[in-house]
Amino acid sequence: MDDLLTTMRALAADGLLSAADARACGLDRRLLAEAAARGEIERLARGQYLVSPAPDLRELHRSRSIAVVDGLERTGLSHDSGLVVRGLPTFAADLSRVHVTSTRRRKRVPPHVHHWVRRSVVLDEVVVGSTTVPALPVADCVVQVGLLRGGEAALVPADAAIREGSLTVDDLSAALDLVVGHRGVRSLRQMLAWADGRHETPGETRTGVCLHRLGLAYTPQVWIGQDRVDALLDDEPVVVEFDGALKYTDQDALVAEKIREDRIRSRGYGFVRLTWADLYDLGLVAARVRRAIDALPRRS
Repeated sequence: MDDLLTTMRALAADGLLSAADARACGLDRRLLAEAAARGEIERLARGQYLVSPAPDLRELHRSRSIAVVDGLERTGLSHDSGLVVRGLPTFAADLSRVHVTSTRRRKRVPPHVHHWVRRSVVLDEVVVGSTTVPALPVADCVVQVGLLRGGEAALVPADAAIREGSLTVDDLSAALDLVVGHRGVRSLRQMLAWADGRHETPGETRTGVCLHRLGLAYTPQVWIGQDRVDALLDDEPVVVEFDGALKYTDQDALVAEKIREDRIRSRGYGFVRLTWADLYDLGLVAARVRRAIDALPRRS
């Protein structure tokens, strides 16, 4: 059986093996079904198998998305699936289901696939490893996610896409214009107006959302001497940093970060450090920023 698994992995492209390719090399469906039953490979969609274990849920979703859309006419990956295959981040996404969009409803849809229908669909060809898959444009996927789960879910990938150059503000505006009249479009447009490619991580994007909601103007990615900070308030010399790695298992990294913070403080700046948990409590963020402002030395 080890030889069979080795053969299947050799035939696979980016970890995916189609039943057609397997059959062409002498491996029939019975062998594939038996290997799936033993847990050696995973059936992702009809005639599509994952023969190399996915390292995490995102990679599994990417592989499943590629398998699901294979061979479907005038159908593209959409919503979070269209973002994941492009390597863009998602926020609060349910990656157990693959999202596809087409111009006509299909009679039979697997339970792990959410099939959406639109009057017209424009498809991009997205290169994933050695495979090319159809997906809706980035702007459409971002807007779809926003209408489905709210503005923050859209803003996180929008920031990342703008930063890497695969999305523009004009693209977002055009995609929003296509869904005028849908419930939630107005609030989504307001939040996507905050899209800023200077945010470097989803945590920084969500930190910015908190500051916007508190009515605090700020500038992302500002240099203070030799140090670049995530955000600097425009009206007060207060730095706001997102700390997604409070773990700091490396003692040297922990010490270096403390020295950096002290160096920034020595220049007369207040300093607020936020974690993932903090971002879910707007009142806590407001209180920390207020304490940092109140602690600033005042010129007489």
